[in-house]
Amino acid sequence: MAKRLGVLSGGGDSSAINATIRAIYLKADSLGYEVIAIKDGWKGLVEGISEKLTREKVSGIISEGGTIIGTSRTNPFKMEGAVEKVKENALYVCQNEGGKGAVRELCDILLSRGNLVEW
Repeated sequence: MAKRLGVLSGGGDSSAINATIRAIYLKADSLGYEVIAIKDGWKGLVEGISEKLTREKVSGIISEGGTIIGTSRTNPFKMEGAVEKVKENALYVCQNEGGKGAVRELCDILLSRGNLVEW
C-alpha cells in the first residue's frame, strides 16, 4: 500500500499556509508519500472532501496569501460523530502548527493509536 499523507489547514487564515503546504508536499514527495489536500479544514476531513496534490499544484503558491486548500473553523470535537469519521480516515502523520485546540487534541488521539508519527 502506498504511503499517503493528508494536509489540512484548520482555523484562521495565515499568510504562510501556502508556503507550509508546499514545504510539506516537497518533503513528503521526496520520501515517497502521495500527498492529499484535505479541502476546507476539518470539515473536509469529516466529509471526505480531498484532492491529490501535485508538484504543479504547489508550484508558485508561496507568493499567494492564504491557503490553496481552504480552511474552516470546524471543530470535530463539537460535531456529533465527527471524531469517529476522522478516525476512519487512515492518518499516519500529524503536523501541528500552533499547538492548541482541536489540532493538538486530534494529534494526541491519533498518536495514541500507535501507528501515527509526528512529522
